[in-house]
Amino acid sequence: MCSGGSFELVARRAVAPVLMLLLAGCAMQGSGIEESPNYSLGFGDGCASASAVTTPSQQPTRRDEELYKDDAAYRAGWASGLSTCRMDTRPAPF
Repeated sequence: MCSGGSFELVARRAVAPVLMLLLAGCAMQGSGIEESPNYSLGFGDGCASASAVTTPSQQPTRRDEELYKDDAAYRAGWASGLSTCRMDTRPAPF
């Protein structure tokens, strides 16, 4: 049987990582970058680029270079759109 002290130690070791993950998730969620109109614009442009790129060496076909350079929301949306739509165009494995 466990004594009271060792149970508390085990409980603290089990709870601490869970609390850290919860707090990290809250910190990441609070940025609100996905709510920016430029994020949506970037997502659409990134998705359009993913659909048009047929070879790995081909350059993106649709990207507002000024926004990409200066706006973090556009840049994040573009990257997310590119990766999301690139995954959608791959053939399903059998």
